[in-house]
Amino acid sequence: MTIFANCEPVLVIIILVADTSCENSNSHQAILLYVKKQLARIRIINAYIDTLLTAIKESCNEQQYNWLQTTITELDAKSSDLIDDLVTDIARAKRRVGQQTLSGHLSHLQTTIGDLPVAHWSAGDAARVTLLLSVLKLENSPDDLVKTVFKLGSGSEQVAIVSGLCLYADDDRYLDISLEAGRTNSLELFRAVATHTPYPAKYYDEQAFNQLVLKSLFVGVNIAAIQDLDKRFNPELSRMCEDYYDERVAANRSVPADIWLALAPYASPRGEELLQSALNGEDEQHRHYAALATQKNK
Repeated sequence: MTIFANCEPVLVIIILVADTSCENSNSHQAILLYVKKQLARIRIINAYIDTLLTAIKESCNEQQYNWLQTTITELDAKSSDLIDDLVTDIARAKRRVGQQTLSGHLSHLQTTIGDLPVAHWSAGDAARVTLLLSVLKLENSPDDLVKTVFKLGSGSEQVAIVSGLCLYADDDRYLDISLEAGRTNSLELFRAVATHTPYPAKYYDEQAFNQLVLKSLFVGVNIAAIQDLDKRFNPELSRMCEDYYDERVAANRSVPADIWLALAPYASPRGEELLQSALNGEDEQHRHYAALATQKNK
């Protein structure tokens, strides 16, 4: 079935309403429901695009913004080589639009699964996400568009794409991209997967989420930046953190101070003793996070 992605919603509804000759009412209702969902999806994507474009315009000069607008228009008119052109444009975006941040222009986007912080995004990375969104809403957009663009992207391009995962769909269809990126050796890419995004807390199962937290502790990504961490606390995570604490101490290595945020919620009796020791210890950072964890779990 053809969806007129660039048509006015009223026109599409008129087309459907006019189709009163449909003999199978269930089929007619299914088509109507599908179109309504597609129109709702397009409206949401358009809202994201409009918000991002406004912030980008405020953070860059006229030449930079005009390049982005022209590129979106050209992609919209493409009937072939869409992915190749999009990949090329995404690669150019950071240089053409700039690396100044959106800070002061846009703090977050309201998505269907929660707020997405974007103040730390560069205008160039915001442009990359905007370009991808502008193609996603097209009628001829390939089903595997996001996955293909991610696979073909450079390290910095993958960071931008992963940062916007919760904008591309209102379900977990891109979960495998997030999980794959979470296994990376790139600290920048891993940080984009783990922090300042509601995606892992919404879609990861318990094992995957726990591993994300442990890896964050291991590579030095502060777990306080894992969005909605408090909604995913579980006994196994606290146990894993206690084991990790013991491993670090046994190896005569420093223990990350933010570990208490995940250890405290379901701490064993020994874990409670460790927490009290941190609260009364000399290390200021450990005292801070131990106190924060205690306060959060009252």
